[in-house]
Amino acid sequence: MAGIDIRPIINPFKHWSVEDIPTNATIAIYGAGQLAEVFLKEIAKKCRTDIRIKYFLDSFKSGTFNEFEVNKYQKSNNYDVDFIIIASMYWPNIIISNPEETRFRTYKVDNSIFKLSIVDDTRKAIFRRNARTGSKDIELLMLNQGAIQEYVDITDNKYSEYFKFAFTRHPTTKFLSGYAWYVVETLKLNARKNDHINIRPVLEAMNINCNTPSLLEFLNTYMTLEENERDFHFWGQARQFGDDLDFIGKLENIHNDLAHVNNLTGLFDNVSLTHSSAKKLADYKKSVPNECLKIIEAIFRQDYLRFAYTP
Repeated sequence: MAGIDIRPIINPFKHWSVEDIPTNATIAIYGAGQLAEVFLKEIAKKCRTDIRIKYFLDSFKSGTFNEFEVNKYQKSNNYDVDFIIIASMYWPNIIISNPEETRFRTYKVDNSIFKLSIVDDTRKAIFRRNARTGSKDIELLMLNQGAIQEYVDITDNKYSEYFKFAFTRHPTTKFLSGYAWYVVETLKLNARKNDHINIRPVLEAMNINCNTPSLLEFLNTYMTLEENERDFHFWGQARQFGDDLDFIGKLENIHNDLAHVNNLTGLFDNVSLTHSSAKKLADYKKSVPNECLKIIEAIFRQDYLRFAYTP
């Protein structure tokens, strides 16, 4: 891993944390879902009482959200705010649909505090989401038992007695699995730039060839962005997990590890998984150039070390 030169590039989009919002700014929040909810919580937690939230905006409808007025976004409306903070996973679509709007900033969650999790208050358990690791299967097991998905403040004493667990995956196969679906296949699906979660606008803004995507180009451009400015499918696992988990299983041993969790907690009515058949590292190595593998190993070095994976 030593000797790999990964040079960061300038992000063409503006991502702001709560700390980045100027003092006494008047803002509108674009979005009225989970990200908007955690944005409000983070503003309160960090005592940013100087920030004036004028109202919320939505692409499709008006209404109310957390006692705030929600307006349907219209390009012709000035809104009389300093900034429009986008708290939505659809932020690339929102930005490219309104290229003349210069006040857009994309909300960057403080992932050291707020973790996207599946929470079962009845059984006092928290499952921390981790993309491309069989998380969807475990999520469905818990949701079917009445759990909910939310951003959890891991510093909240409410959760001190909860059993917290997550699953990891070999960093190379996790990354390449994400790349195969969320880049290669998504670009095919977005040939007409359909309106859904879309990585194409980000790649195009970085001058990445979306017609014939190159893994090496992706690694040398997109993957040099700050971790919390990338799509979450391309985050490292060590930083994402934090240090408060009671158990970390592995996708490569998911059936036995999930049974172990159940033995410890009695969390699940059953531990039957419908999917979670991971492609093997050897299969990927047959088709991925060694140069790319070395860069992946350098990017996710902490994951290999913390979770005892061999590159």
